[in-house]
Amino acid sequence: MLIFKSLTGSSLYLRGAMNGAIKTGGAVAFILLLFSCSNLSVQVSKAGNQPSILRKNYFISSQDVPTDTFITNLLADYPRYFDSILKNRDALGIQIIYTRIDRGKKGKIKFTDYCFNLDPDKYFYPASTVKLPVAILALQKLNELNIAGLDKNTMMITGTDGDDQTGVNNDPSTSNGSPSIAHYIKKILLVSDNDAFNRLYEFLGQVYINNSLHKMGYADAQIIHRLSISLSEEQNRHTNPVEFYDSTGRLIYKKKGGKK
Repeated sequence: MLIFKSLTGSSLYLRGAMNGAIKTGGAVAFILLLFSCSNLSVQVSKAGNQPSILRKNYFISSQDVPTDTFITNLLADYPRYFDSILKNRDALGIQIIYTRIDRGKKGKIKFTDYCFNLDPDKYFYPASTVKLPVAILALQKLNELNIAGLDKNTMMITGTDGDDQTGVNNDPSTSNGSPSIAHYIKKILLVSDNDAFNRLYEFLGQVYINNSLHKMGYADAQIIHRLSISLSEEQNRHTNPVEFYDSTGRLIYKKKGGKK
């Protein structure tokens, strides 16, 4: 998923296969679409502050998808860039969600969503959007463990439990050289660090991540592998052992490696 944000606060979400037909338009086409959306006078809903699609998640049934033509008409206005997208929308698997953000005089925020070819029944690779929920779940897990001395700043050492795994004993990007959940989250939010995501994924494990998301209402969500490294399904199910130590070097908590 690509997320573009304009200076006006509008957002453009694009999901789809980035193959030749999309690349033809290049970055210019996407920027053109983005700023056209931002600068056009659009009539927004007056039905309160709620968006036209349930904000909690986009895993909704097909009959609930809005049928507005705003983006379709906008794409049609620029055939030089978007003609192939309109003609091959299903073959390319393109889905667009454009969110207009309006701010009232008293700071009230109103969201209005416009969709193109949205199909909740089709899966698309979410890329780095998986990082935020995993970061939140890592903090949730710490609260659930409720162990004295164990918090987001505690030294976190990642071991190995097989030839396919890599460990982490230090982090030179921290002030004291110690890896921690807090610093991994910082790297995720600041630079979208893939290794930081992997370390939190290994701390939590597939079962905990997906069960937690399902309980929150994201029934169709799946986070099932590390990022930027090539591993089999079986290897991705197998997580590293993780240990947490206090400032004196005393072991506070140990999570064993394995399929979790």
